[in-house]
Amino acid sequence: MIFSWVYFLAIQAIVVIVFYLKRKVRESFELSRIFSTRIHFLFINLSVFILCYWYNTERQLFCNPVPWAATLIILFCGAFLLFPFVPKNSKLRFPVILITGLGLFMVPYFLLFARQEYLIFLLLNIPIFLIIHFLVKYVNRKFETNVFSSLYFYPAVVLTPFLLAYQLFLFVKSLRPRQKWLFAFAPALCLVIVIVTTVKIHKIIHRIENMDTNIDKPILETGNVFERYLAELTLGAHWKYHTELVLVDGWRPPYHDPILVCANKILNPFSKFDQGTDLENATMLYKSTFPENRTEFSCKCATHERLFDLN
Repeated sequence: MIFSWVYFLAIQAIVVIVFYLKRKVRESFELSRIFSTRIHFLFINLSVFILCYWYNTERQLFCNPVPWAATLIILFCGAFLLFPFVPKNSKLRFPVILITGLGLFMVPYFLLFARQEYLIFLLLNIPIFLIIHFLVKYVNRKFETNVFSSLYFYPAVVLTPFLLAYQLFLFVKSLRPRQKWLFAFAPALCLVIVIVTTVKIHKIIHRIENMDTNIDKPILETGNVFERYLAELTLGAHWKYHTELVLVDGWRPPYHDPILVCANKILNPFSKFDQGTDLENATMLYKSTFPENRTEFSCKCATHERLFDLN
């Protein structure tokens, strides 16, 4: 099964109740093209975030984000959900705008990481989307209500990156010119960080390729904490840190660091970023460079090792 229908149906029932209780209410706000009220916006998006978190926990799509990545995701979700509720003249609006802008980087990141597997999944769901769409249109018109629009929840879950992208677009349209620059600052900063770290990772790979591996002392010795962090990521790629979405291979690396994934996509977008380099002995090099770190992990990345239960 793609995900447990028990969890999905339970959350879907809550969404239906919210739509029923708010069936006669209309509000004018940034996302009124999609949602009748802010409460509709809040419950739909919060439910989508909860299901995405649960799905990742159960089926190890992105595995476990490293602490700094998990913190940014939590901050973004909080700011995104808070955005329509913050008065336009409130001082709180500036940090909310800044953090919500992270979504302009996160959405394309999710799509690039998910690759063709996600697109195939979308194509398989198109018939379901069409059935839900025409069914909702029919029953809403027949009963003169919008309660059944709550059934769009399933497409919202499957189309999460695109739903987020459209909402972010509407958020940007509602901003003043200076606020738009503030909104764009976070993704621009992320892009600069990605470029800088990718260049440094490329240099680290080059340094490893030109090493004399007969030397017994630890490699890549440096007092620079940032470079040591990138060296640890490079040597931990593919066996400690997740770098690409593979849905049927069973066990996957336990951790997900976006810096490494971005470097992979830039340096070698269609295969492992160290393809063709001398990093076959990465685990051995990792042990000599970072003897204090674990290299064996007894835990699984998620409750189930595969997207589909094969037995």
